[in-house]
Amino acid sequence: MKDIHGNTTTAQQTVTVDDSRLPVVTITLPKSEANLDETVSVPLTLVSSNQIDISAQPTFTARVRYNNTLLLPVGASQSVTFDGNDAIMEIIGKITQSAQILATVNFKVMLGNADRTPLVLDTITIENQSGLRVNKTNGEILIKDLCRSGDTVRLFKRVAPATLVAIRPNPAGASADIDFVLSESGCTSLTITDLKGQPVLTVWEADATLGNYTQRLNSLGLSDGEYFLQLRTPNELFTSKLIIRK
Repeated sequence: MKDIHGNTTTAQQTVTVDDSRLPVVTITLPKSEANLDETVSVPLTLVSSNQIDISAQPTFTARVRYNNTLLLPVGASQSVTFDGNDAIMEIIGKITQSAQILATVNFKVMLGNADRTPLVLDTITIENQSGLRVNKTNGEILIKDLCRSGDTVRLFKRVAPATLVAIRPNPAGASADIDFVLSESGCTSLTITDLKGQPVLTVWEADATLGNYTQRLNSLGLSDGEYFLQLRTPNELFTSKLIIRK
């Protein structure tokens, strides 16, 4: 093609993509209320799916984010990673119907650093589905039995919270010292878990009182690698990355 000056030009074509033929799923997480120490069930629901072949029962992988200081997984086998006060749970399963409850996770509600936690679907992937579009509705869990006065919420954060102070050394060899501070009395434990959150070693467990503590970790029975150290008090859970390198 030539322009008015006799120069050769290249014609440009606009390609329109038919979005209606792309796979699309609609996923929801619930909004609910719960009391402290109550166990609450959180369903991950596939409301609808289009252009997805479910005859092969494709595998999905979803990542759900929540406040780790408020929710403690109960009996969960899913992998959990941590980002500050956030926990990201990876949920893997099969899609067998165009609409279904994909998974249900149980959490114990704890006293933490807020009066509610969002439930956020960070990502979801489905095998052999490229260009997947996701319509999502995020959820929330509100803790009911807290002291509220106007916009002020009381009793959900201690003046001197418990904390994991240090793991010395980290990476650890055959042993390490764990320093921590307790702000409440009651059943308290130090536990080593794998990266999926499954316990592999109980370091210490006692009916403890307030104060500063140091406990010795004997890691001779653990393989080299990455783990999580969990400090669990009656109302709080603290997690820190631990590396074993003997």
